[in-house]
Amino acid sequence: MMPSRKKSVTYAPLDDEEKTQRPSSSSSSLERDRDSAGDAQGLPRPRWENPQSGLWWMLRRWSNFLWFHIILVLANLVLFGLAVYSNTGSGASHMHRIMRSGPHHGTSIFRDAVHLEERYFNVKSIYTFDGSLNRNKSNVVFSGPPRPELEEAWQDILAYQDFHVNADELGEFRGQKSLIELSDGSGYYMTVAFQHALHCVQRLHRYMYKEHYHNGLSEDDQFSLRQHTEHCLDWLRQYVQCNADTTLIPIRWAESIPGPVSKDWGKHQCVAWEPLREFLKSRSFNPRQPGLLVHPYFGDPYATDEHHAQTGAVVLGQGQGLIGGDHGPDV
Repeated sequence: MMPSRKKSVTYAPLDDEEKTQRPSSSSSSLERDRDSAGDAQGLPRPRWENPQSGLWWMLRRWSNFLWFHIILVLANLVLFGLAVYSNTGSGASHMHRIMRSGPHHGTSIFRDAVHLEERYFNVKSIYTFDGSLNRNKSNVVFSGPPRPELEEAWQDILAYQDFHVNADELGEFRGQKSLIELSDGSGYYMTVAFQHALHCVQRLHRYMYKEHYHNGLSEDDQFSLRQHTEHCLDWLRQYVQCNADTTLIPIRWAESIPGPVSKDWGKHQCVAWEPLREFLKSRSFNPRQPGLLVHPYFGDPYATDEHHAQTGAVVLGQGQGLIGGDHGPDV
């Protein structure tokens, strides 16, 4: 028997149409496996599984589009959950702390100096039963009759009530003509509400001991003193209402008296004092420094005692306005 010869096969070159239909060498291994499985079974591949089919590319495109929107919906659900959490439980407490600092300090020059803390008030009695000062009260230096330690304590706490701000920090007061610009170019003369409140508390304390602080006043001066003190009472009432502290104060029964008594033993949410003090210190100045304040009509208000200049003490009478016609909501 003659050995069989292998029949030679001649491959015709591919034309352009066949080239475009031939699978690319970069096809994935999964696609090649599917091609092999389909060929092995002698069955054609479904149209939606054929990577060369327009339908396959359309399905793949819609799949990517669908996953994008699923991720987007999940992200929105997470954000919605955080919003719900912030208004309930510990989340609400956290948001409450932010809101307490936001309206008053969030956009002000003090925003970086405000740090909230929980604090108990010292509510021990100022006097003992024999009428002497209670030295077991840590902050008794701010109370009681006039004495050197009391004057030093108040001088220290009010040390930096006069400070300056830049033109771009004026906020709602920008453009007003009566603002005092310091002659050294450092900015505009300001004080701040919590320091004014402390000034008013000191004013009330001194009114209790006016025979020491305000002895020998004329009738007109006595009226001016009473007017200023009444202003402080009125301003402090509004200040307390504006900054309403919602710490609960339980009313209790005592052993020695029949009536109810109150004990403020709750934790108050307070602004830490030292960071504020350091901020004021960095911008403070002495308004009595010669030549620093220059009135457009009177010059240096502290050059002589003629004008009796005292910051915040003067109550303008009828027909006495501010330079430039500036006025506020109380006009």
